[in-house]
Amino acid sequence: MRERKFRAWFQTREDTEQKYSGMYDVLAIDFGSRVIQVARGSIFCQQIFPFDDIELLEYIGLRDKNGKEGCHKDLVKGEHSIYSIEWDEEETGFFLKNQKGLTGLKRQNIIDHFISLLKEMEIIGDAYSNPELLKE
Repeated sequence: MRERKFRAWFQTREDTEQKYSGMYDVLAIDFGSRVIQVARGSIFCQQIFPFDDIELLEYIGLRDKNGKEGCHKDLVKGEHSIYSIEWDEEETGFFLKNQKGLTGLKRQNIIDHFISLLKEMEIIGDAYSNPELLKE
């Protein structure tokens, strides 16, 4: 059975004085109330955010070459390019996309190659915290 984990990106809105922008580890999800409970790193600072204020990022069940857990929207460095981990709704699976939108793989081969590719790559950030990496 695949392990279910999530991270959440929260961007402080201009209409609020609270400054909570950043990536959080998700501790609990309440689908009935549509809120999540989060913490940031080793510092114990729990917050509760409504679903509308966050982007929920799912752990994909794979780790990079350094053992770091990969999540949707993470950025990984390959031999020749930087890729983002994306979700394909039509194929119902994760895949790697470079800045040009290409994976270099046909859709039916993505899953098999994705597993071996990610194990050879390094996660270097995520699309929200490190958008400048997508421009390289």
